[in-house]
Formats: sequence, structure tokens, C-alpha cells
Amino acid sequence: MAKVEKNIWSFKYPEFQFEKCVTGWTWFPCPTLREPGRMCKKNIQGLCKKTKTSQFRVFVKITYPDNVGDVVKREINRCSDIALGVATGIIIKAATASSVVGPQATIAAAIGAIGPAAKAYGASFYACLARTSVSQVIRDQIKASLSHEDKAITGWRGYYDEPMYDGYSYEPMYERDSYEPMYERDSYEPMYSEYNVETVNNEYNLYNHSDIIEIP
Repeated sequence: MAKVEKNIWSFKYPEFQFEKCVTGWTWFPCPTLREPGRMCKKNIQGLCKKTKTSQFRVFVKITYPDNVGDVVKREINRCSDIALGVATGIIIKAATASSVVGPQATIAAAIGAIGPAAKAYGASFYACLARTSVSQVIRDQIKASLSHEDKAITGWRGYYDEPMYDGYSYEPMYERDSYEPMYERDSYEPMYSEYNVETVNNEYNLYNHSDIIEIP
């Protein structure tokens, strides 16, 4: 069987949610023996609003034999368009008559009107087909039904989708080359590298000698 879908009525509406996220950063002291004045960056946690767009629609599905000719297909589409006008008027009247403001109230009212709209659609659609040259045998195989669907057409989006910093990170507030050390760096051999970074379960631990700063 061939199938065609036609929208009777639809509307788009926004949805919102709030979740914990990183909204910025600040400096905080993280001194070590070698650098008592060291400062690190720390994330600021807050609530972020995210939005997505959803669409509710009421539509009709029509099935008919695969082997019908173009003339029959044109008659099916013409009669369907006539019946759509009748059903659309019923859905819109119900959806806009709700005294409660908001998309969920509108959706509930539209769903409540699907029964009367389906009855009106069927009466108009089959009456129109009966006035065409489409044979009774084919008309008996043409079926129409009304359905509704509510689905998201975008993903969740927000201003702070990406954190500014991943947990804690060390970044000096000065350029290392902007001061002269009290010793020549080449005059000694360090027993350890000045900074080491370990990755454990995709979390970074930055430490200097025995002073450990864990990044959650």
C-alpha cells in the first residue's frame, strides 16, 4: 500500500531547563614552596538556562493501493485537501479557545479535538471520493486516520555549553620571562621536572614536587 501524510495543524514552542554549569572563573591562591605567591584559576559554578524547540502537529495518514493511476492519486489529494480545511478549523478553534496560557494547555486542547476533527475529516473525505470517478472497489481500499506527534526539532542549547576551564588549572599571573631569577638556571641540575601532569580517569592532577593540587 502507498502512504501519504498531510499536516492538519502544527506549532512550534520553546522548552527550558536549568542545570549546573561553569559560568566563569576567578583567581585563588595556590602557593608552593618554590612559588609562595602562585595563583591558579578556579571555575565559578552556577545555573545555566538551556532551551530547545519542539513541534506539536496533528496530521492525517492516507493509504491506498500501489497500482492506482495518476488520476486516482489526484482525486485522493484533492479530496484530502478539502477535508483538511474542515478538520483544521476544528483543531484551531479548540487549541485557541483554552483559557489556560501555555504550550501544554494548547497541546491538550488540540488532542482533545482530534476525535471530532477525525469524524469531520472522514465524512468530508469519503463524500468527496464518492462524487469522483474512482471505483467503489478502490474507494473501499482507501483508508485515512488522524494522529498527533510531539517531538524536539533542535537539541538543548545554552550560552555556557562549553566550560571556560576544565576544573582547576594552573596559570601564572605573570610572564616567566618578566623577572630575573636569583640563580642561573644552568647552574644546577634539577632532580625532578618543575611541573608534572598526570591524567587519571580523564582528570588532570597538576603538582609541583610534594604540593598536590587535585582537579575534580
